[in-house]
Amino acid sequence: KVTVTVLGRDGDGTPSAELLAATRTHFARPDVCPETDQVTVQAAQIIRYKIRAIAYIKPGPDSGLTTTAATAAMEAYASAKHQLEGYVDPDWISSGLIVAGAERVTRLEPLLPISCTASQAPFCEAIEIEVRTL
Repeated sequence: KVTVTVLGRDGDGTPSAELLAATRTHFARPDVCPETDQVTVQAAQIIRYKIRAIAYIKPGPDSGLTTTAATAAMEAYASAKHQLEGYVDPDWISSGLIVAGAERVTRLEPLLPISCTASQAPFCEAIEIEVRTL
């Protein structure tokens, strides 16, 4: 028995009915599917999460620059982790915010790692970074 999990490229990764049907058709072809295998095609399960944090900066720097850099860093991280068996590391989120200019970080979400199976993919549905001055 072989299970093929499909993660779409658009939106949150939920594959369309057409994509699932095309995948099933492809794997049903006699030149693709081994005669002894039973192939099941399924949609990936999307594990939704948010990145929410407070980034503290020293007086002086423009908080808008830190907000922009922090948001861009979190968007890039979330995009890179949006894959089957994705793993979202809260410690990396904190580190990414420090690299973006924070002196100190209070992470609000996620508090624990998000570890997905081969049939799951994490999807960040919102990024909320508040910048405060120390």
